[in-house]
Amino acid sequence: MKEVPAESLHAVILLALAVGLLFSIWSGYETVTGSTGSCTVNSFVSCGAVRNSGYTSAFGIPYWAAGVAGFVVMLAIDIPLYLTWRPTLLYALLGLSVLGLALSLYFVYLELAVIGAICPVCTGAHVANVAVLAAALMLVRRARSADEE
Repeated sequence: MKEVPAESLHAVILLALAVGLLFSIWSGYETVTGSTGSCTVNSFVSCGAVRNSGYTSAFGIPYWAAGVAGFVVMLAIDIPLYLTWRPTLLYALLGLSVLGLALSLYFVYLELAVIGAICPVCTGAHVANVAVLAAALMLVRRARSADEE
């Protein structure tokens, strides 16, 4: 199987980070303004049901704000990573995307098991983080195989 070029993996990471950031900002906008019309399909697929559940923040930090911060920090790591290819930056990006996955799994648990509704905007941010994680893992694998040569 042909390897995906590193530049393509970085393009995937940058695109996924931008998409995740936009979804997180959209979630914040809808939370602050109280608007949910664009992401409420029914009682189960409903940003409004999730927003009104009381499970949208921890320690006073709204989950959407944590998403914005997380995606911004990962962008701040990935841009110099692309320019310098420093392994420490790659592992920092990988670590943050793993943390993002853990948080996403917790949020999905809350949505499905506790709230009984799922937020499609939040799900978009979760999927974007998974794409970052997958591409970062491919870059780590590539870096390790290059070290072995």
